[in-house]
Amino acid sequence: MSTSAEKSLSSVEKRIIRQEREAYEYLREEALSALGDFKRCVNNFNFISEEKLVDVCIYDIQKAMSRYEYLVSELKRINFEEF
Repeated sequence: MSTSAEKSLSSVEKRIIRQEREAYEYLREEALSALGDFKRCVNNFNFISEEKLVDVCIYDIQKAMSRYEYLVSELKRINFEEF
């Protein structure tokens, strides 16, 4: 958003825009964290040797991927053009 356009906004509109940007940044950070969790789960799966842990690792991978996919879909829905 340009500086001249920001000047014409009311304080309420500016606050809403700031809150939306903060929410977007929070979702972005959470998505990156979820991606890190997914990578960690895959790495754990690659190094397990106990048969009973296979199901646990698969569940963890699916859970992390579902969380990541949800967060990315929310980011796409918000779709800030500045970012």
